[in-house]
Amino acid sequence: MNHFTLDDIHSYSKDIGSILSHVTLHERIEDEQRIQLPKVLGTGTIERMQIRTGMEIIISDVELSQNLSARIEETSGIFELNYFLSGEAVCHFHDRKVTIVEPMSNVCYFRDMEVCLETKANTRCQLVEIRMSPENLLHYFDREVDKQAIQHILQMKKGLIQSYQLSPMIKKCVYDILHCPYKGALKKIYFEAKAMELINLFFQENDLLYTSVDPSLPAGDVEKLKQAKEIVLRHIDEPYSIKTLAKMVGLNEYKLKNGFRQLFDTTIFGLIRRRRMEKAAWLLEREGVNVSEAAVLVGYSNVSNFTVAFRKQYGCNPSEYLKRVKSFSQ
Repeated sequence: MNHFTLDDIHSYSKDIGSILSHVTLHERIEDEQRIQLPKVLGTGTIERMQIRTGMEIIISDVELSQNLSARIEETSGIFELNYFLSGEAVCHFHDRKVTIVEPMSNVCYFRDMEVCLETKANTRCQLVEIRMSPENLLHYFDREVDKQAIQHILQMKKGLIQSYQLSPMIKKCVYDILHCPYKGALKKIYFEAKAMELINLFFQENDLLYTSVDPSLPAGDVEKLKQAKEIVLRHIDEPYSIKTLAKMVGLNEYKLKNGFRQLFDTTIFGLIRRRRMEKAAWLLEREGVNVSEAAVLVGYSNVSNFTVAFRKQYGCNPSEYLKRVKSFSQ
């Protein structure tokens, strides 16, 4: 099969070529673009919302008629979270090859390097991207210790693509972006809020900001609290009591409860409930169980209580969540 190149794309549509090559990130342009793919390239649309100079959200839903090879030279640096919902792509950099397949979330930070992205033809490619300059990412953190932690993370991520499973929390946030109910200025505010939610989930779910905790927490307690979290996650279905857990890690109950909240920004029960709801969402979506069955399987004998807990986490009832998933996959 023949391949399109980025030069070919530029010849058919300057806007699409600019978006694919990342050159628009640091330029001030119109706040929102919606570009229909020319028939010669395939079908579908690419939407772009610039939150501010150096921060944008790209929503792609296209099907190419030929494979696309895009060679990108990253010089100024872009921190990117992308959510690959369908399709297949291959990324080449530093003599490495990374295959990206649905459904997956990826984080990357490229600076002063050349990247080649190959997107497969004849398959629907659905992708949501959050692109930010490092300066824009740091803008959302006030404390110097947090800024230092972010800079350290960027240094660790430089020149890498790391893939993560799309958790139900992340998937719901991505769906919210895809089904945004607003237009104009309100849409920009909404997109920025959702982008921050996704960034927060990325750092939270991958435990990347331990270094930014209050220094009043002794290092020994931090290690014990991390151990407590691991134990909680291994026993979600039959959790230990606070008293038992405290004895297991060598902390008193007060230090365990307060330290846990301080370090992980949630209570032990909050973590258990969140993971149970994530399991419930997975059961509903992937295993095809009904709401009553999902409730029982995650430890709820009362469906109403389960529905309340699910709505508290995902902002919608289980049945509505399933409708959103099904409507998106159509």
